[in-house]
Amino acid sequence: CSQTTCDCFDGSCANSCTKVDYLESTGSQWIDTGIVGNQNIYEEITFLKGQNVPYSPSQNLMGAANGAWNNPSVNISLFHYGSYGFGNSGGNPASGWDVYRFEANKKYTVGLGQNGFYVNGSKIVDSKNTLSSFTTNYTIAIFMFHLSNSIHEPGTFKCYGAKIKDNGSLVRDFIPVKTICNGTPAMYDQVTKTLFYNKGSGEFITP
Repeated sequence: CSQTTCDCFDGSCANSCTKVDYLESTGSQWIDTGIVGNQNIYEEITFLKGQNVPYSPSQNLMGAANGAWNNPSVNISLFHYGSYGFGNSGGNPASGWDVYRFEANKKYTVGLGQNGFYVNGSKIVDSKNTLSSFTTNYTIAIFMFHLSNSIHEPGTFKCYGAKIKDNGSLVRDFIPVKTICNGTPAMYDQVTKTLFYNKGSGEFITP
């Protein structure tokens, strides 16, 4: 599909899209947001996990790092039920594992930034990052942890939308859509007016 934007949502234009409730990954699909993680990033995702949330192995909601999970990262994970990594924090029970127990078949909005880890608007824990500045080598992905050029610890869940702020400015505001071009599922960024397609294999599930 060569469609790059959504000019309308009612079928009245050539580049029309249809809003859908969610995109669901089977573990092979993911979205590259094009945004590099840094100390000023705040990322937020609304999701629902249909099966029991696993203690292990890790299933990631969104994030990026420098080639290893414990390098500077910005990552929200379902590892140990609910975990995070921000800067040099995370990666052990004292700082980032098992900070929130997500339930199956319940929708959550989860946020992560320098000020902490949030669930449905409430702060659960401080980020504990001690780095004054950092950047990730890889861009933030949705549905997996982007720490190499291959799929790493993908998540199987429904995503209802995601946002990224950089130093307080909204740089991505994703909503799930299907394009008029073959009905292809994608995330539409309302900031850049751009469609972001699956970077993996297969196709997202939609309602």
